Amino acid sequence: MRVGIADLMNRQDVLFGTEMGRACLAKMVAETRETQAPEALFLDFGEVAAATVSFLREGPLAYRRMLREGGSTLYPVFSNLAPPVMDSLGEYLRSTRDAVFACEFSAADGATQVRVLGQLETKQELTFDAVHALGEVTATQLAHERWGGDRVGVNAWSNRLAALADKGLVMVNRVGRRKSFRLTLEVPRWA
Repeated sequence: MRVGIADLMNRQDVLFGTEMGRACLAKMVAETRETQAPEALFLDFGEVAAATVSFLREGPLAYRRMLREGGSTLYPVFSNLAPPVMDSLGEYLRSTRDAVFACEFSAADGATQVRVLGQLETKQELTFDAVHALGEVTATQLAHERWGGDRVGVNAWSNRLAALADKGLVMVNRVGRRKSFRLTLEVPRWA
């Protein structure tokens, strides 16, 4: 699924300010169509030359937070970011110790040049690495694996996985009471 940010913002190529961000958020909410299964939602910044932190914080990042807090099956991914947009977003994410998936995206090729933009806390990074290495996992599996060499309980792993899901970096698959987690996008390596 794809949402064109430039399309929502009447083809404006410079997006700025709290007011414009909130207008974008309202339009994204109006366009949202839930899916049965977990799915990546590409927030396509193609044709956007620049976006300020205030726009990103009040628009696309607020949208991500709303979806994730609401238990949505959609996992936002930031795509086709021009260098100034990537700089603004990356700087803000690092300052708040947050992270998102970023990539290039086209209908023909899908997601390419996948990377994690921002910064994770040390335990979240370890958890991301575990999911990356093991594929789809449960908190119980990670506790039994003793991933990272430390003895960590199921609840701690569950909390770490939930934090990554809140960022949209891992998807939650529910089957009855069982929850498993997998990366939202395949990433060649954690950088």
